[in-house]
Amino acid sequence: MASLNNDFEEFFGSLRKEKLSSREIDIICKPLHDYFQRETLKKWSLLALTLVSLYIVLLWCDSCNWFLSALGRELLIQILPFWNWSKLYNAKCLIERASVDLIDNRPSTLRASTDNGNCLLCEHIDYVPTVSNITFSFLENTYLEKGLPVVITDSHDAQNPHDLFQTIFDNSYAFLQSSHCDVSTNLIIRKFFEAQVVLRKAWKLLDTPDKWFIQLRNCQFAAVKSSRLFIKRPYYYPLHLEPFYSSWLIISNNYSHRQYQEILLQGLIIVQQLSGSNNLRLIPKTACEELCPVINIQLKEGEAFLFTTDLWILNYKLMQTKQAGITTIMEIDWSV
Repeated sequence: MASLNNDFEEFFGSLRKEKLSSREIDIICKPLHDYFQRETLKKWSLLALTLVSLYIVLLWCDSCNWFLSALGRELLIQILPFWNWSKLYNAKCLIERASVDLIDNRPSTLRASTDNGNCLLCEHIDYVPTVSNITFSFLENTYLEKGLPVVITDSHDAQNPHDLFQTIFDNSYAFLQSSHCDVSTNLIIRKFFEAQVVLRKAWKLLDTPDKWFIQLRNCQFAAVKSSRLFIKRPYYYPLHLEPFYSSWLIISNNYSHRQYQEILLQGLIIVQQLSGSNNLRLIPKTACEELCPVINIQLKEGEAFLFTTDLWILNYKLMQTKQAGITTIMEIDWSV
């Protein structure tokens, strides 16, 4: 590099000795100047292309996106001792006003509790709309913000029950080893329930006349994280929305309930029917039960049912079919 600089100095020195004008020197040096401009342009173009390529990879590759999201969360946790950013997490204004107290006015999502004013949103529901080829933005603006349930007919591909069990036993060790909540099954007494044993038994009983069902909720972080390998995000699940904090798995074979089963959920709920069908019932919360109707739908394979628990309580009733039924439920911390 030093020798190159010396060569340039000698070159410009010789030009000055020739007593050439500035314009003549510019004409002589123009090819060299153009060369450096092209090289600079190439360098910045390559950098821009690299950044765009990385952005596309992150946009379309779920594993990369989840990795960076986890990395970002870990970084935020590490800087908590130096800067408490948690107050800004749900804040609408990043500049604090000392004279204004921030009050959380979000309605409670407990079983029977909701704001009475919310009942006006559901008193005239005549049917549950069905949509396809949809975006979350449209779902949010048209249905979810108004507390209206909706069915998505092209939510996901059908799942073969044997393939599901294979995925669980091959790749979801943490899910199998975790303690699960809200367990219900007719395969074993509840106090003896172990996911690995019961699911393996269920796998062997697939496609037999035996009548059985399993319901469980992943409430431990390791189990929830592991369940994402077989409870996958549908295409309309946006990148900015947090991963589901809890998930349910309901599997049945040749089984039908006599009564609807109530399960307590919270947040934005996505019910996916991976195989078979399931009868779902939405019951309005206590404050709205005189105004709002009870909603009954049959969720079919490949469909998803979306609603929020601000207004509704979910019940389901398994029905006896020739095909094994698989239902998954995601609970998502969602705020507009």
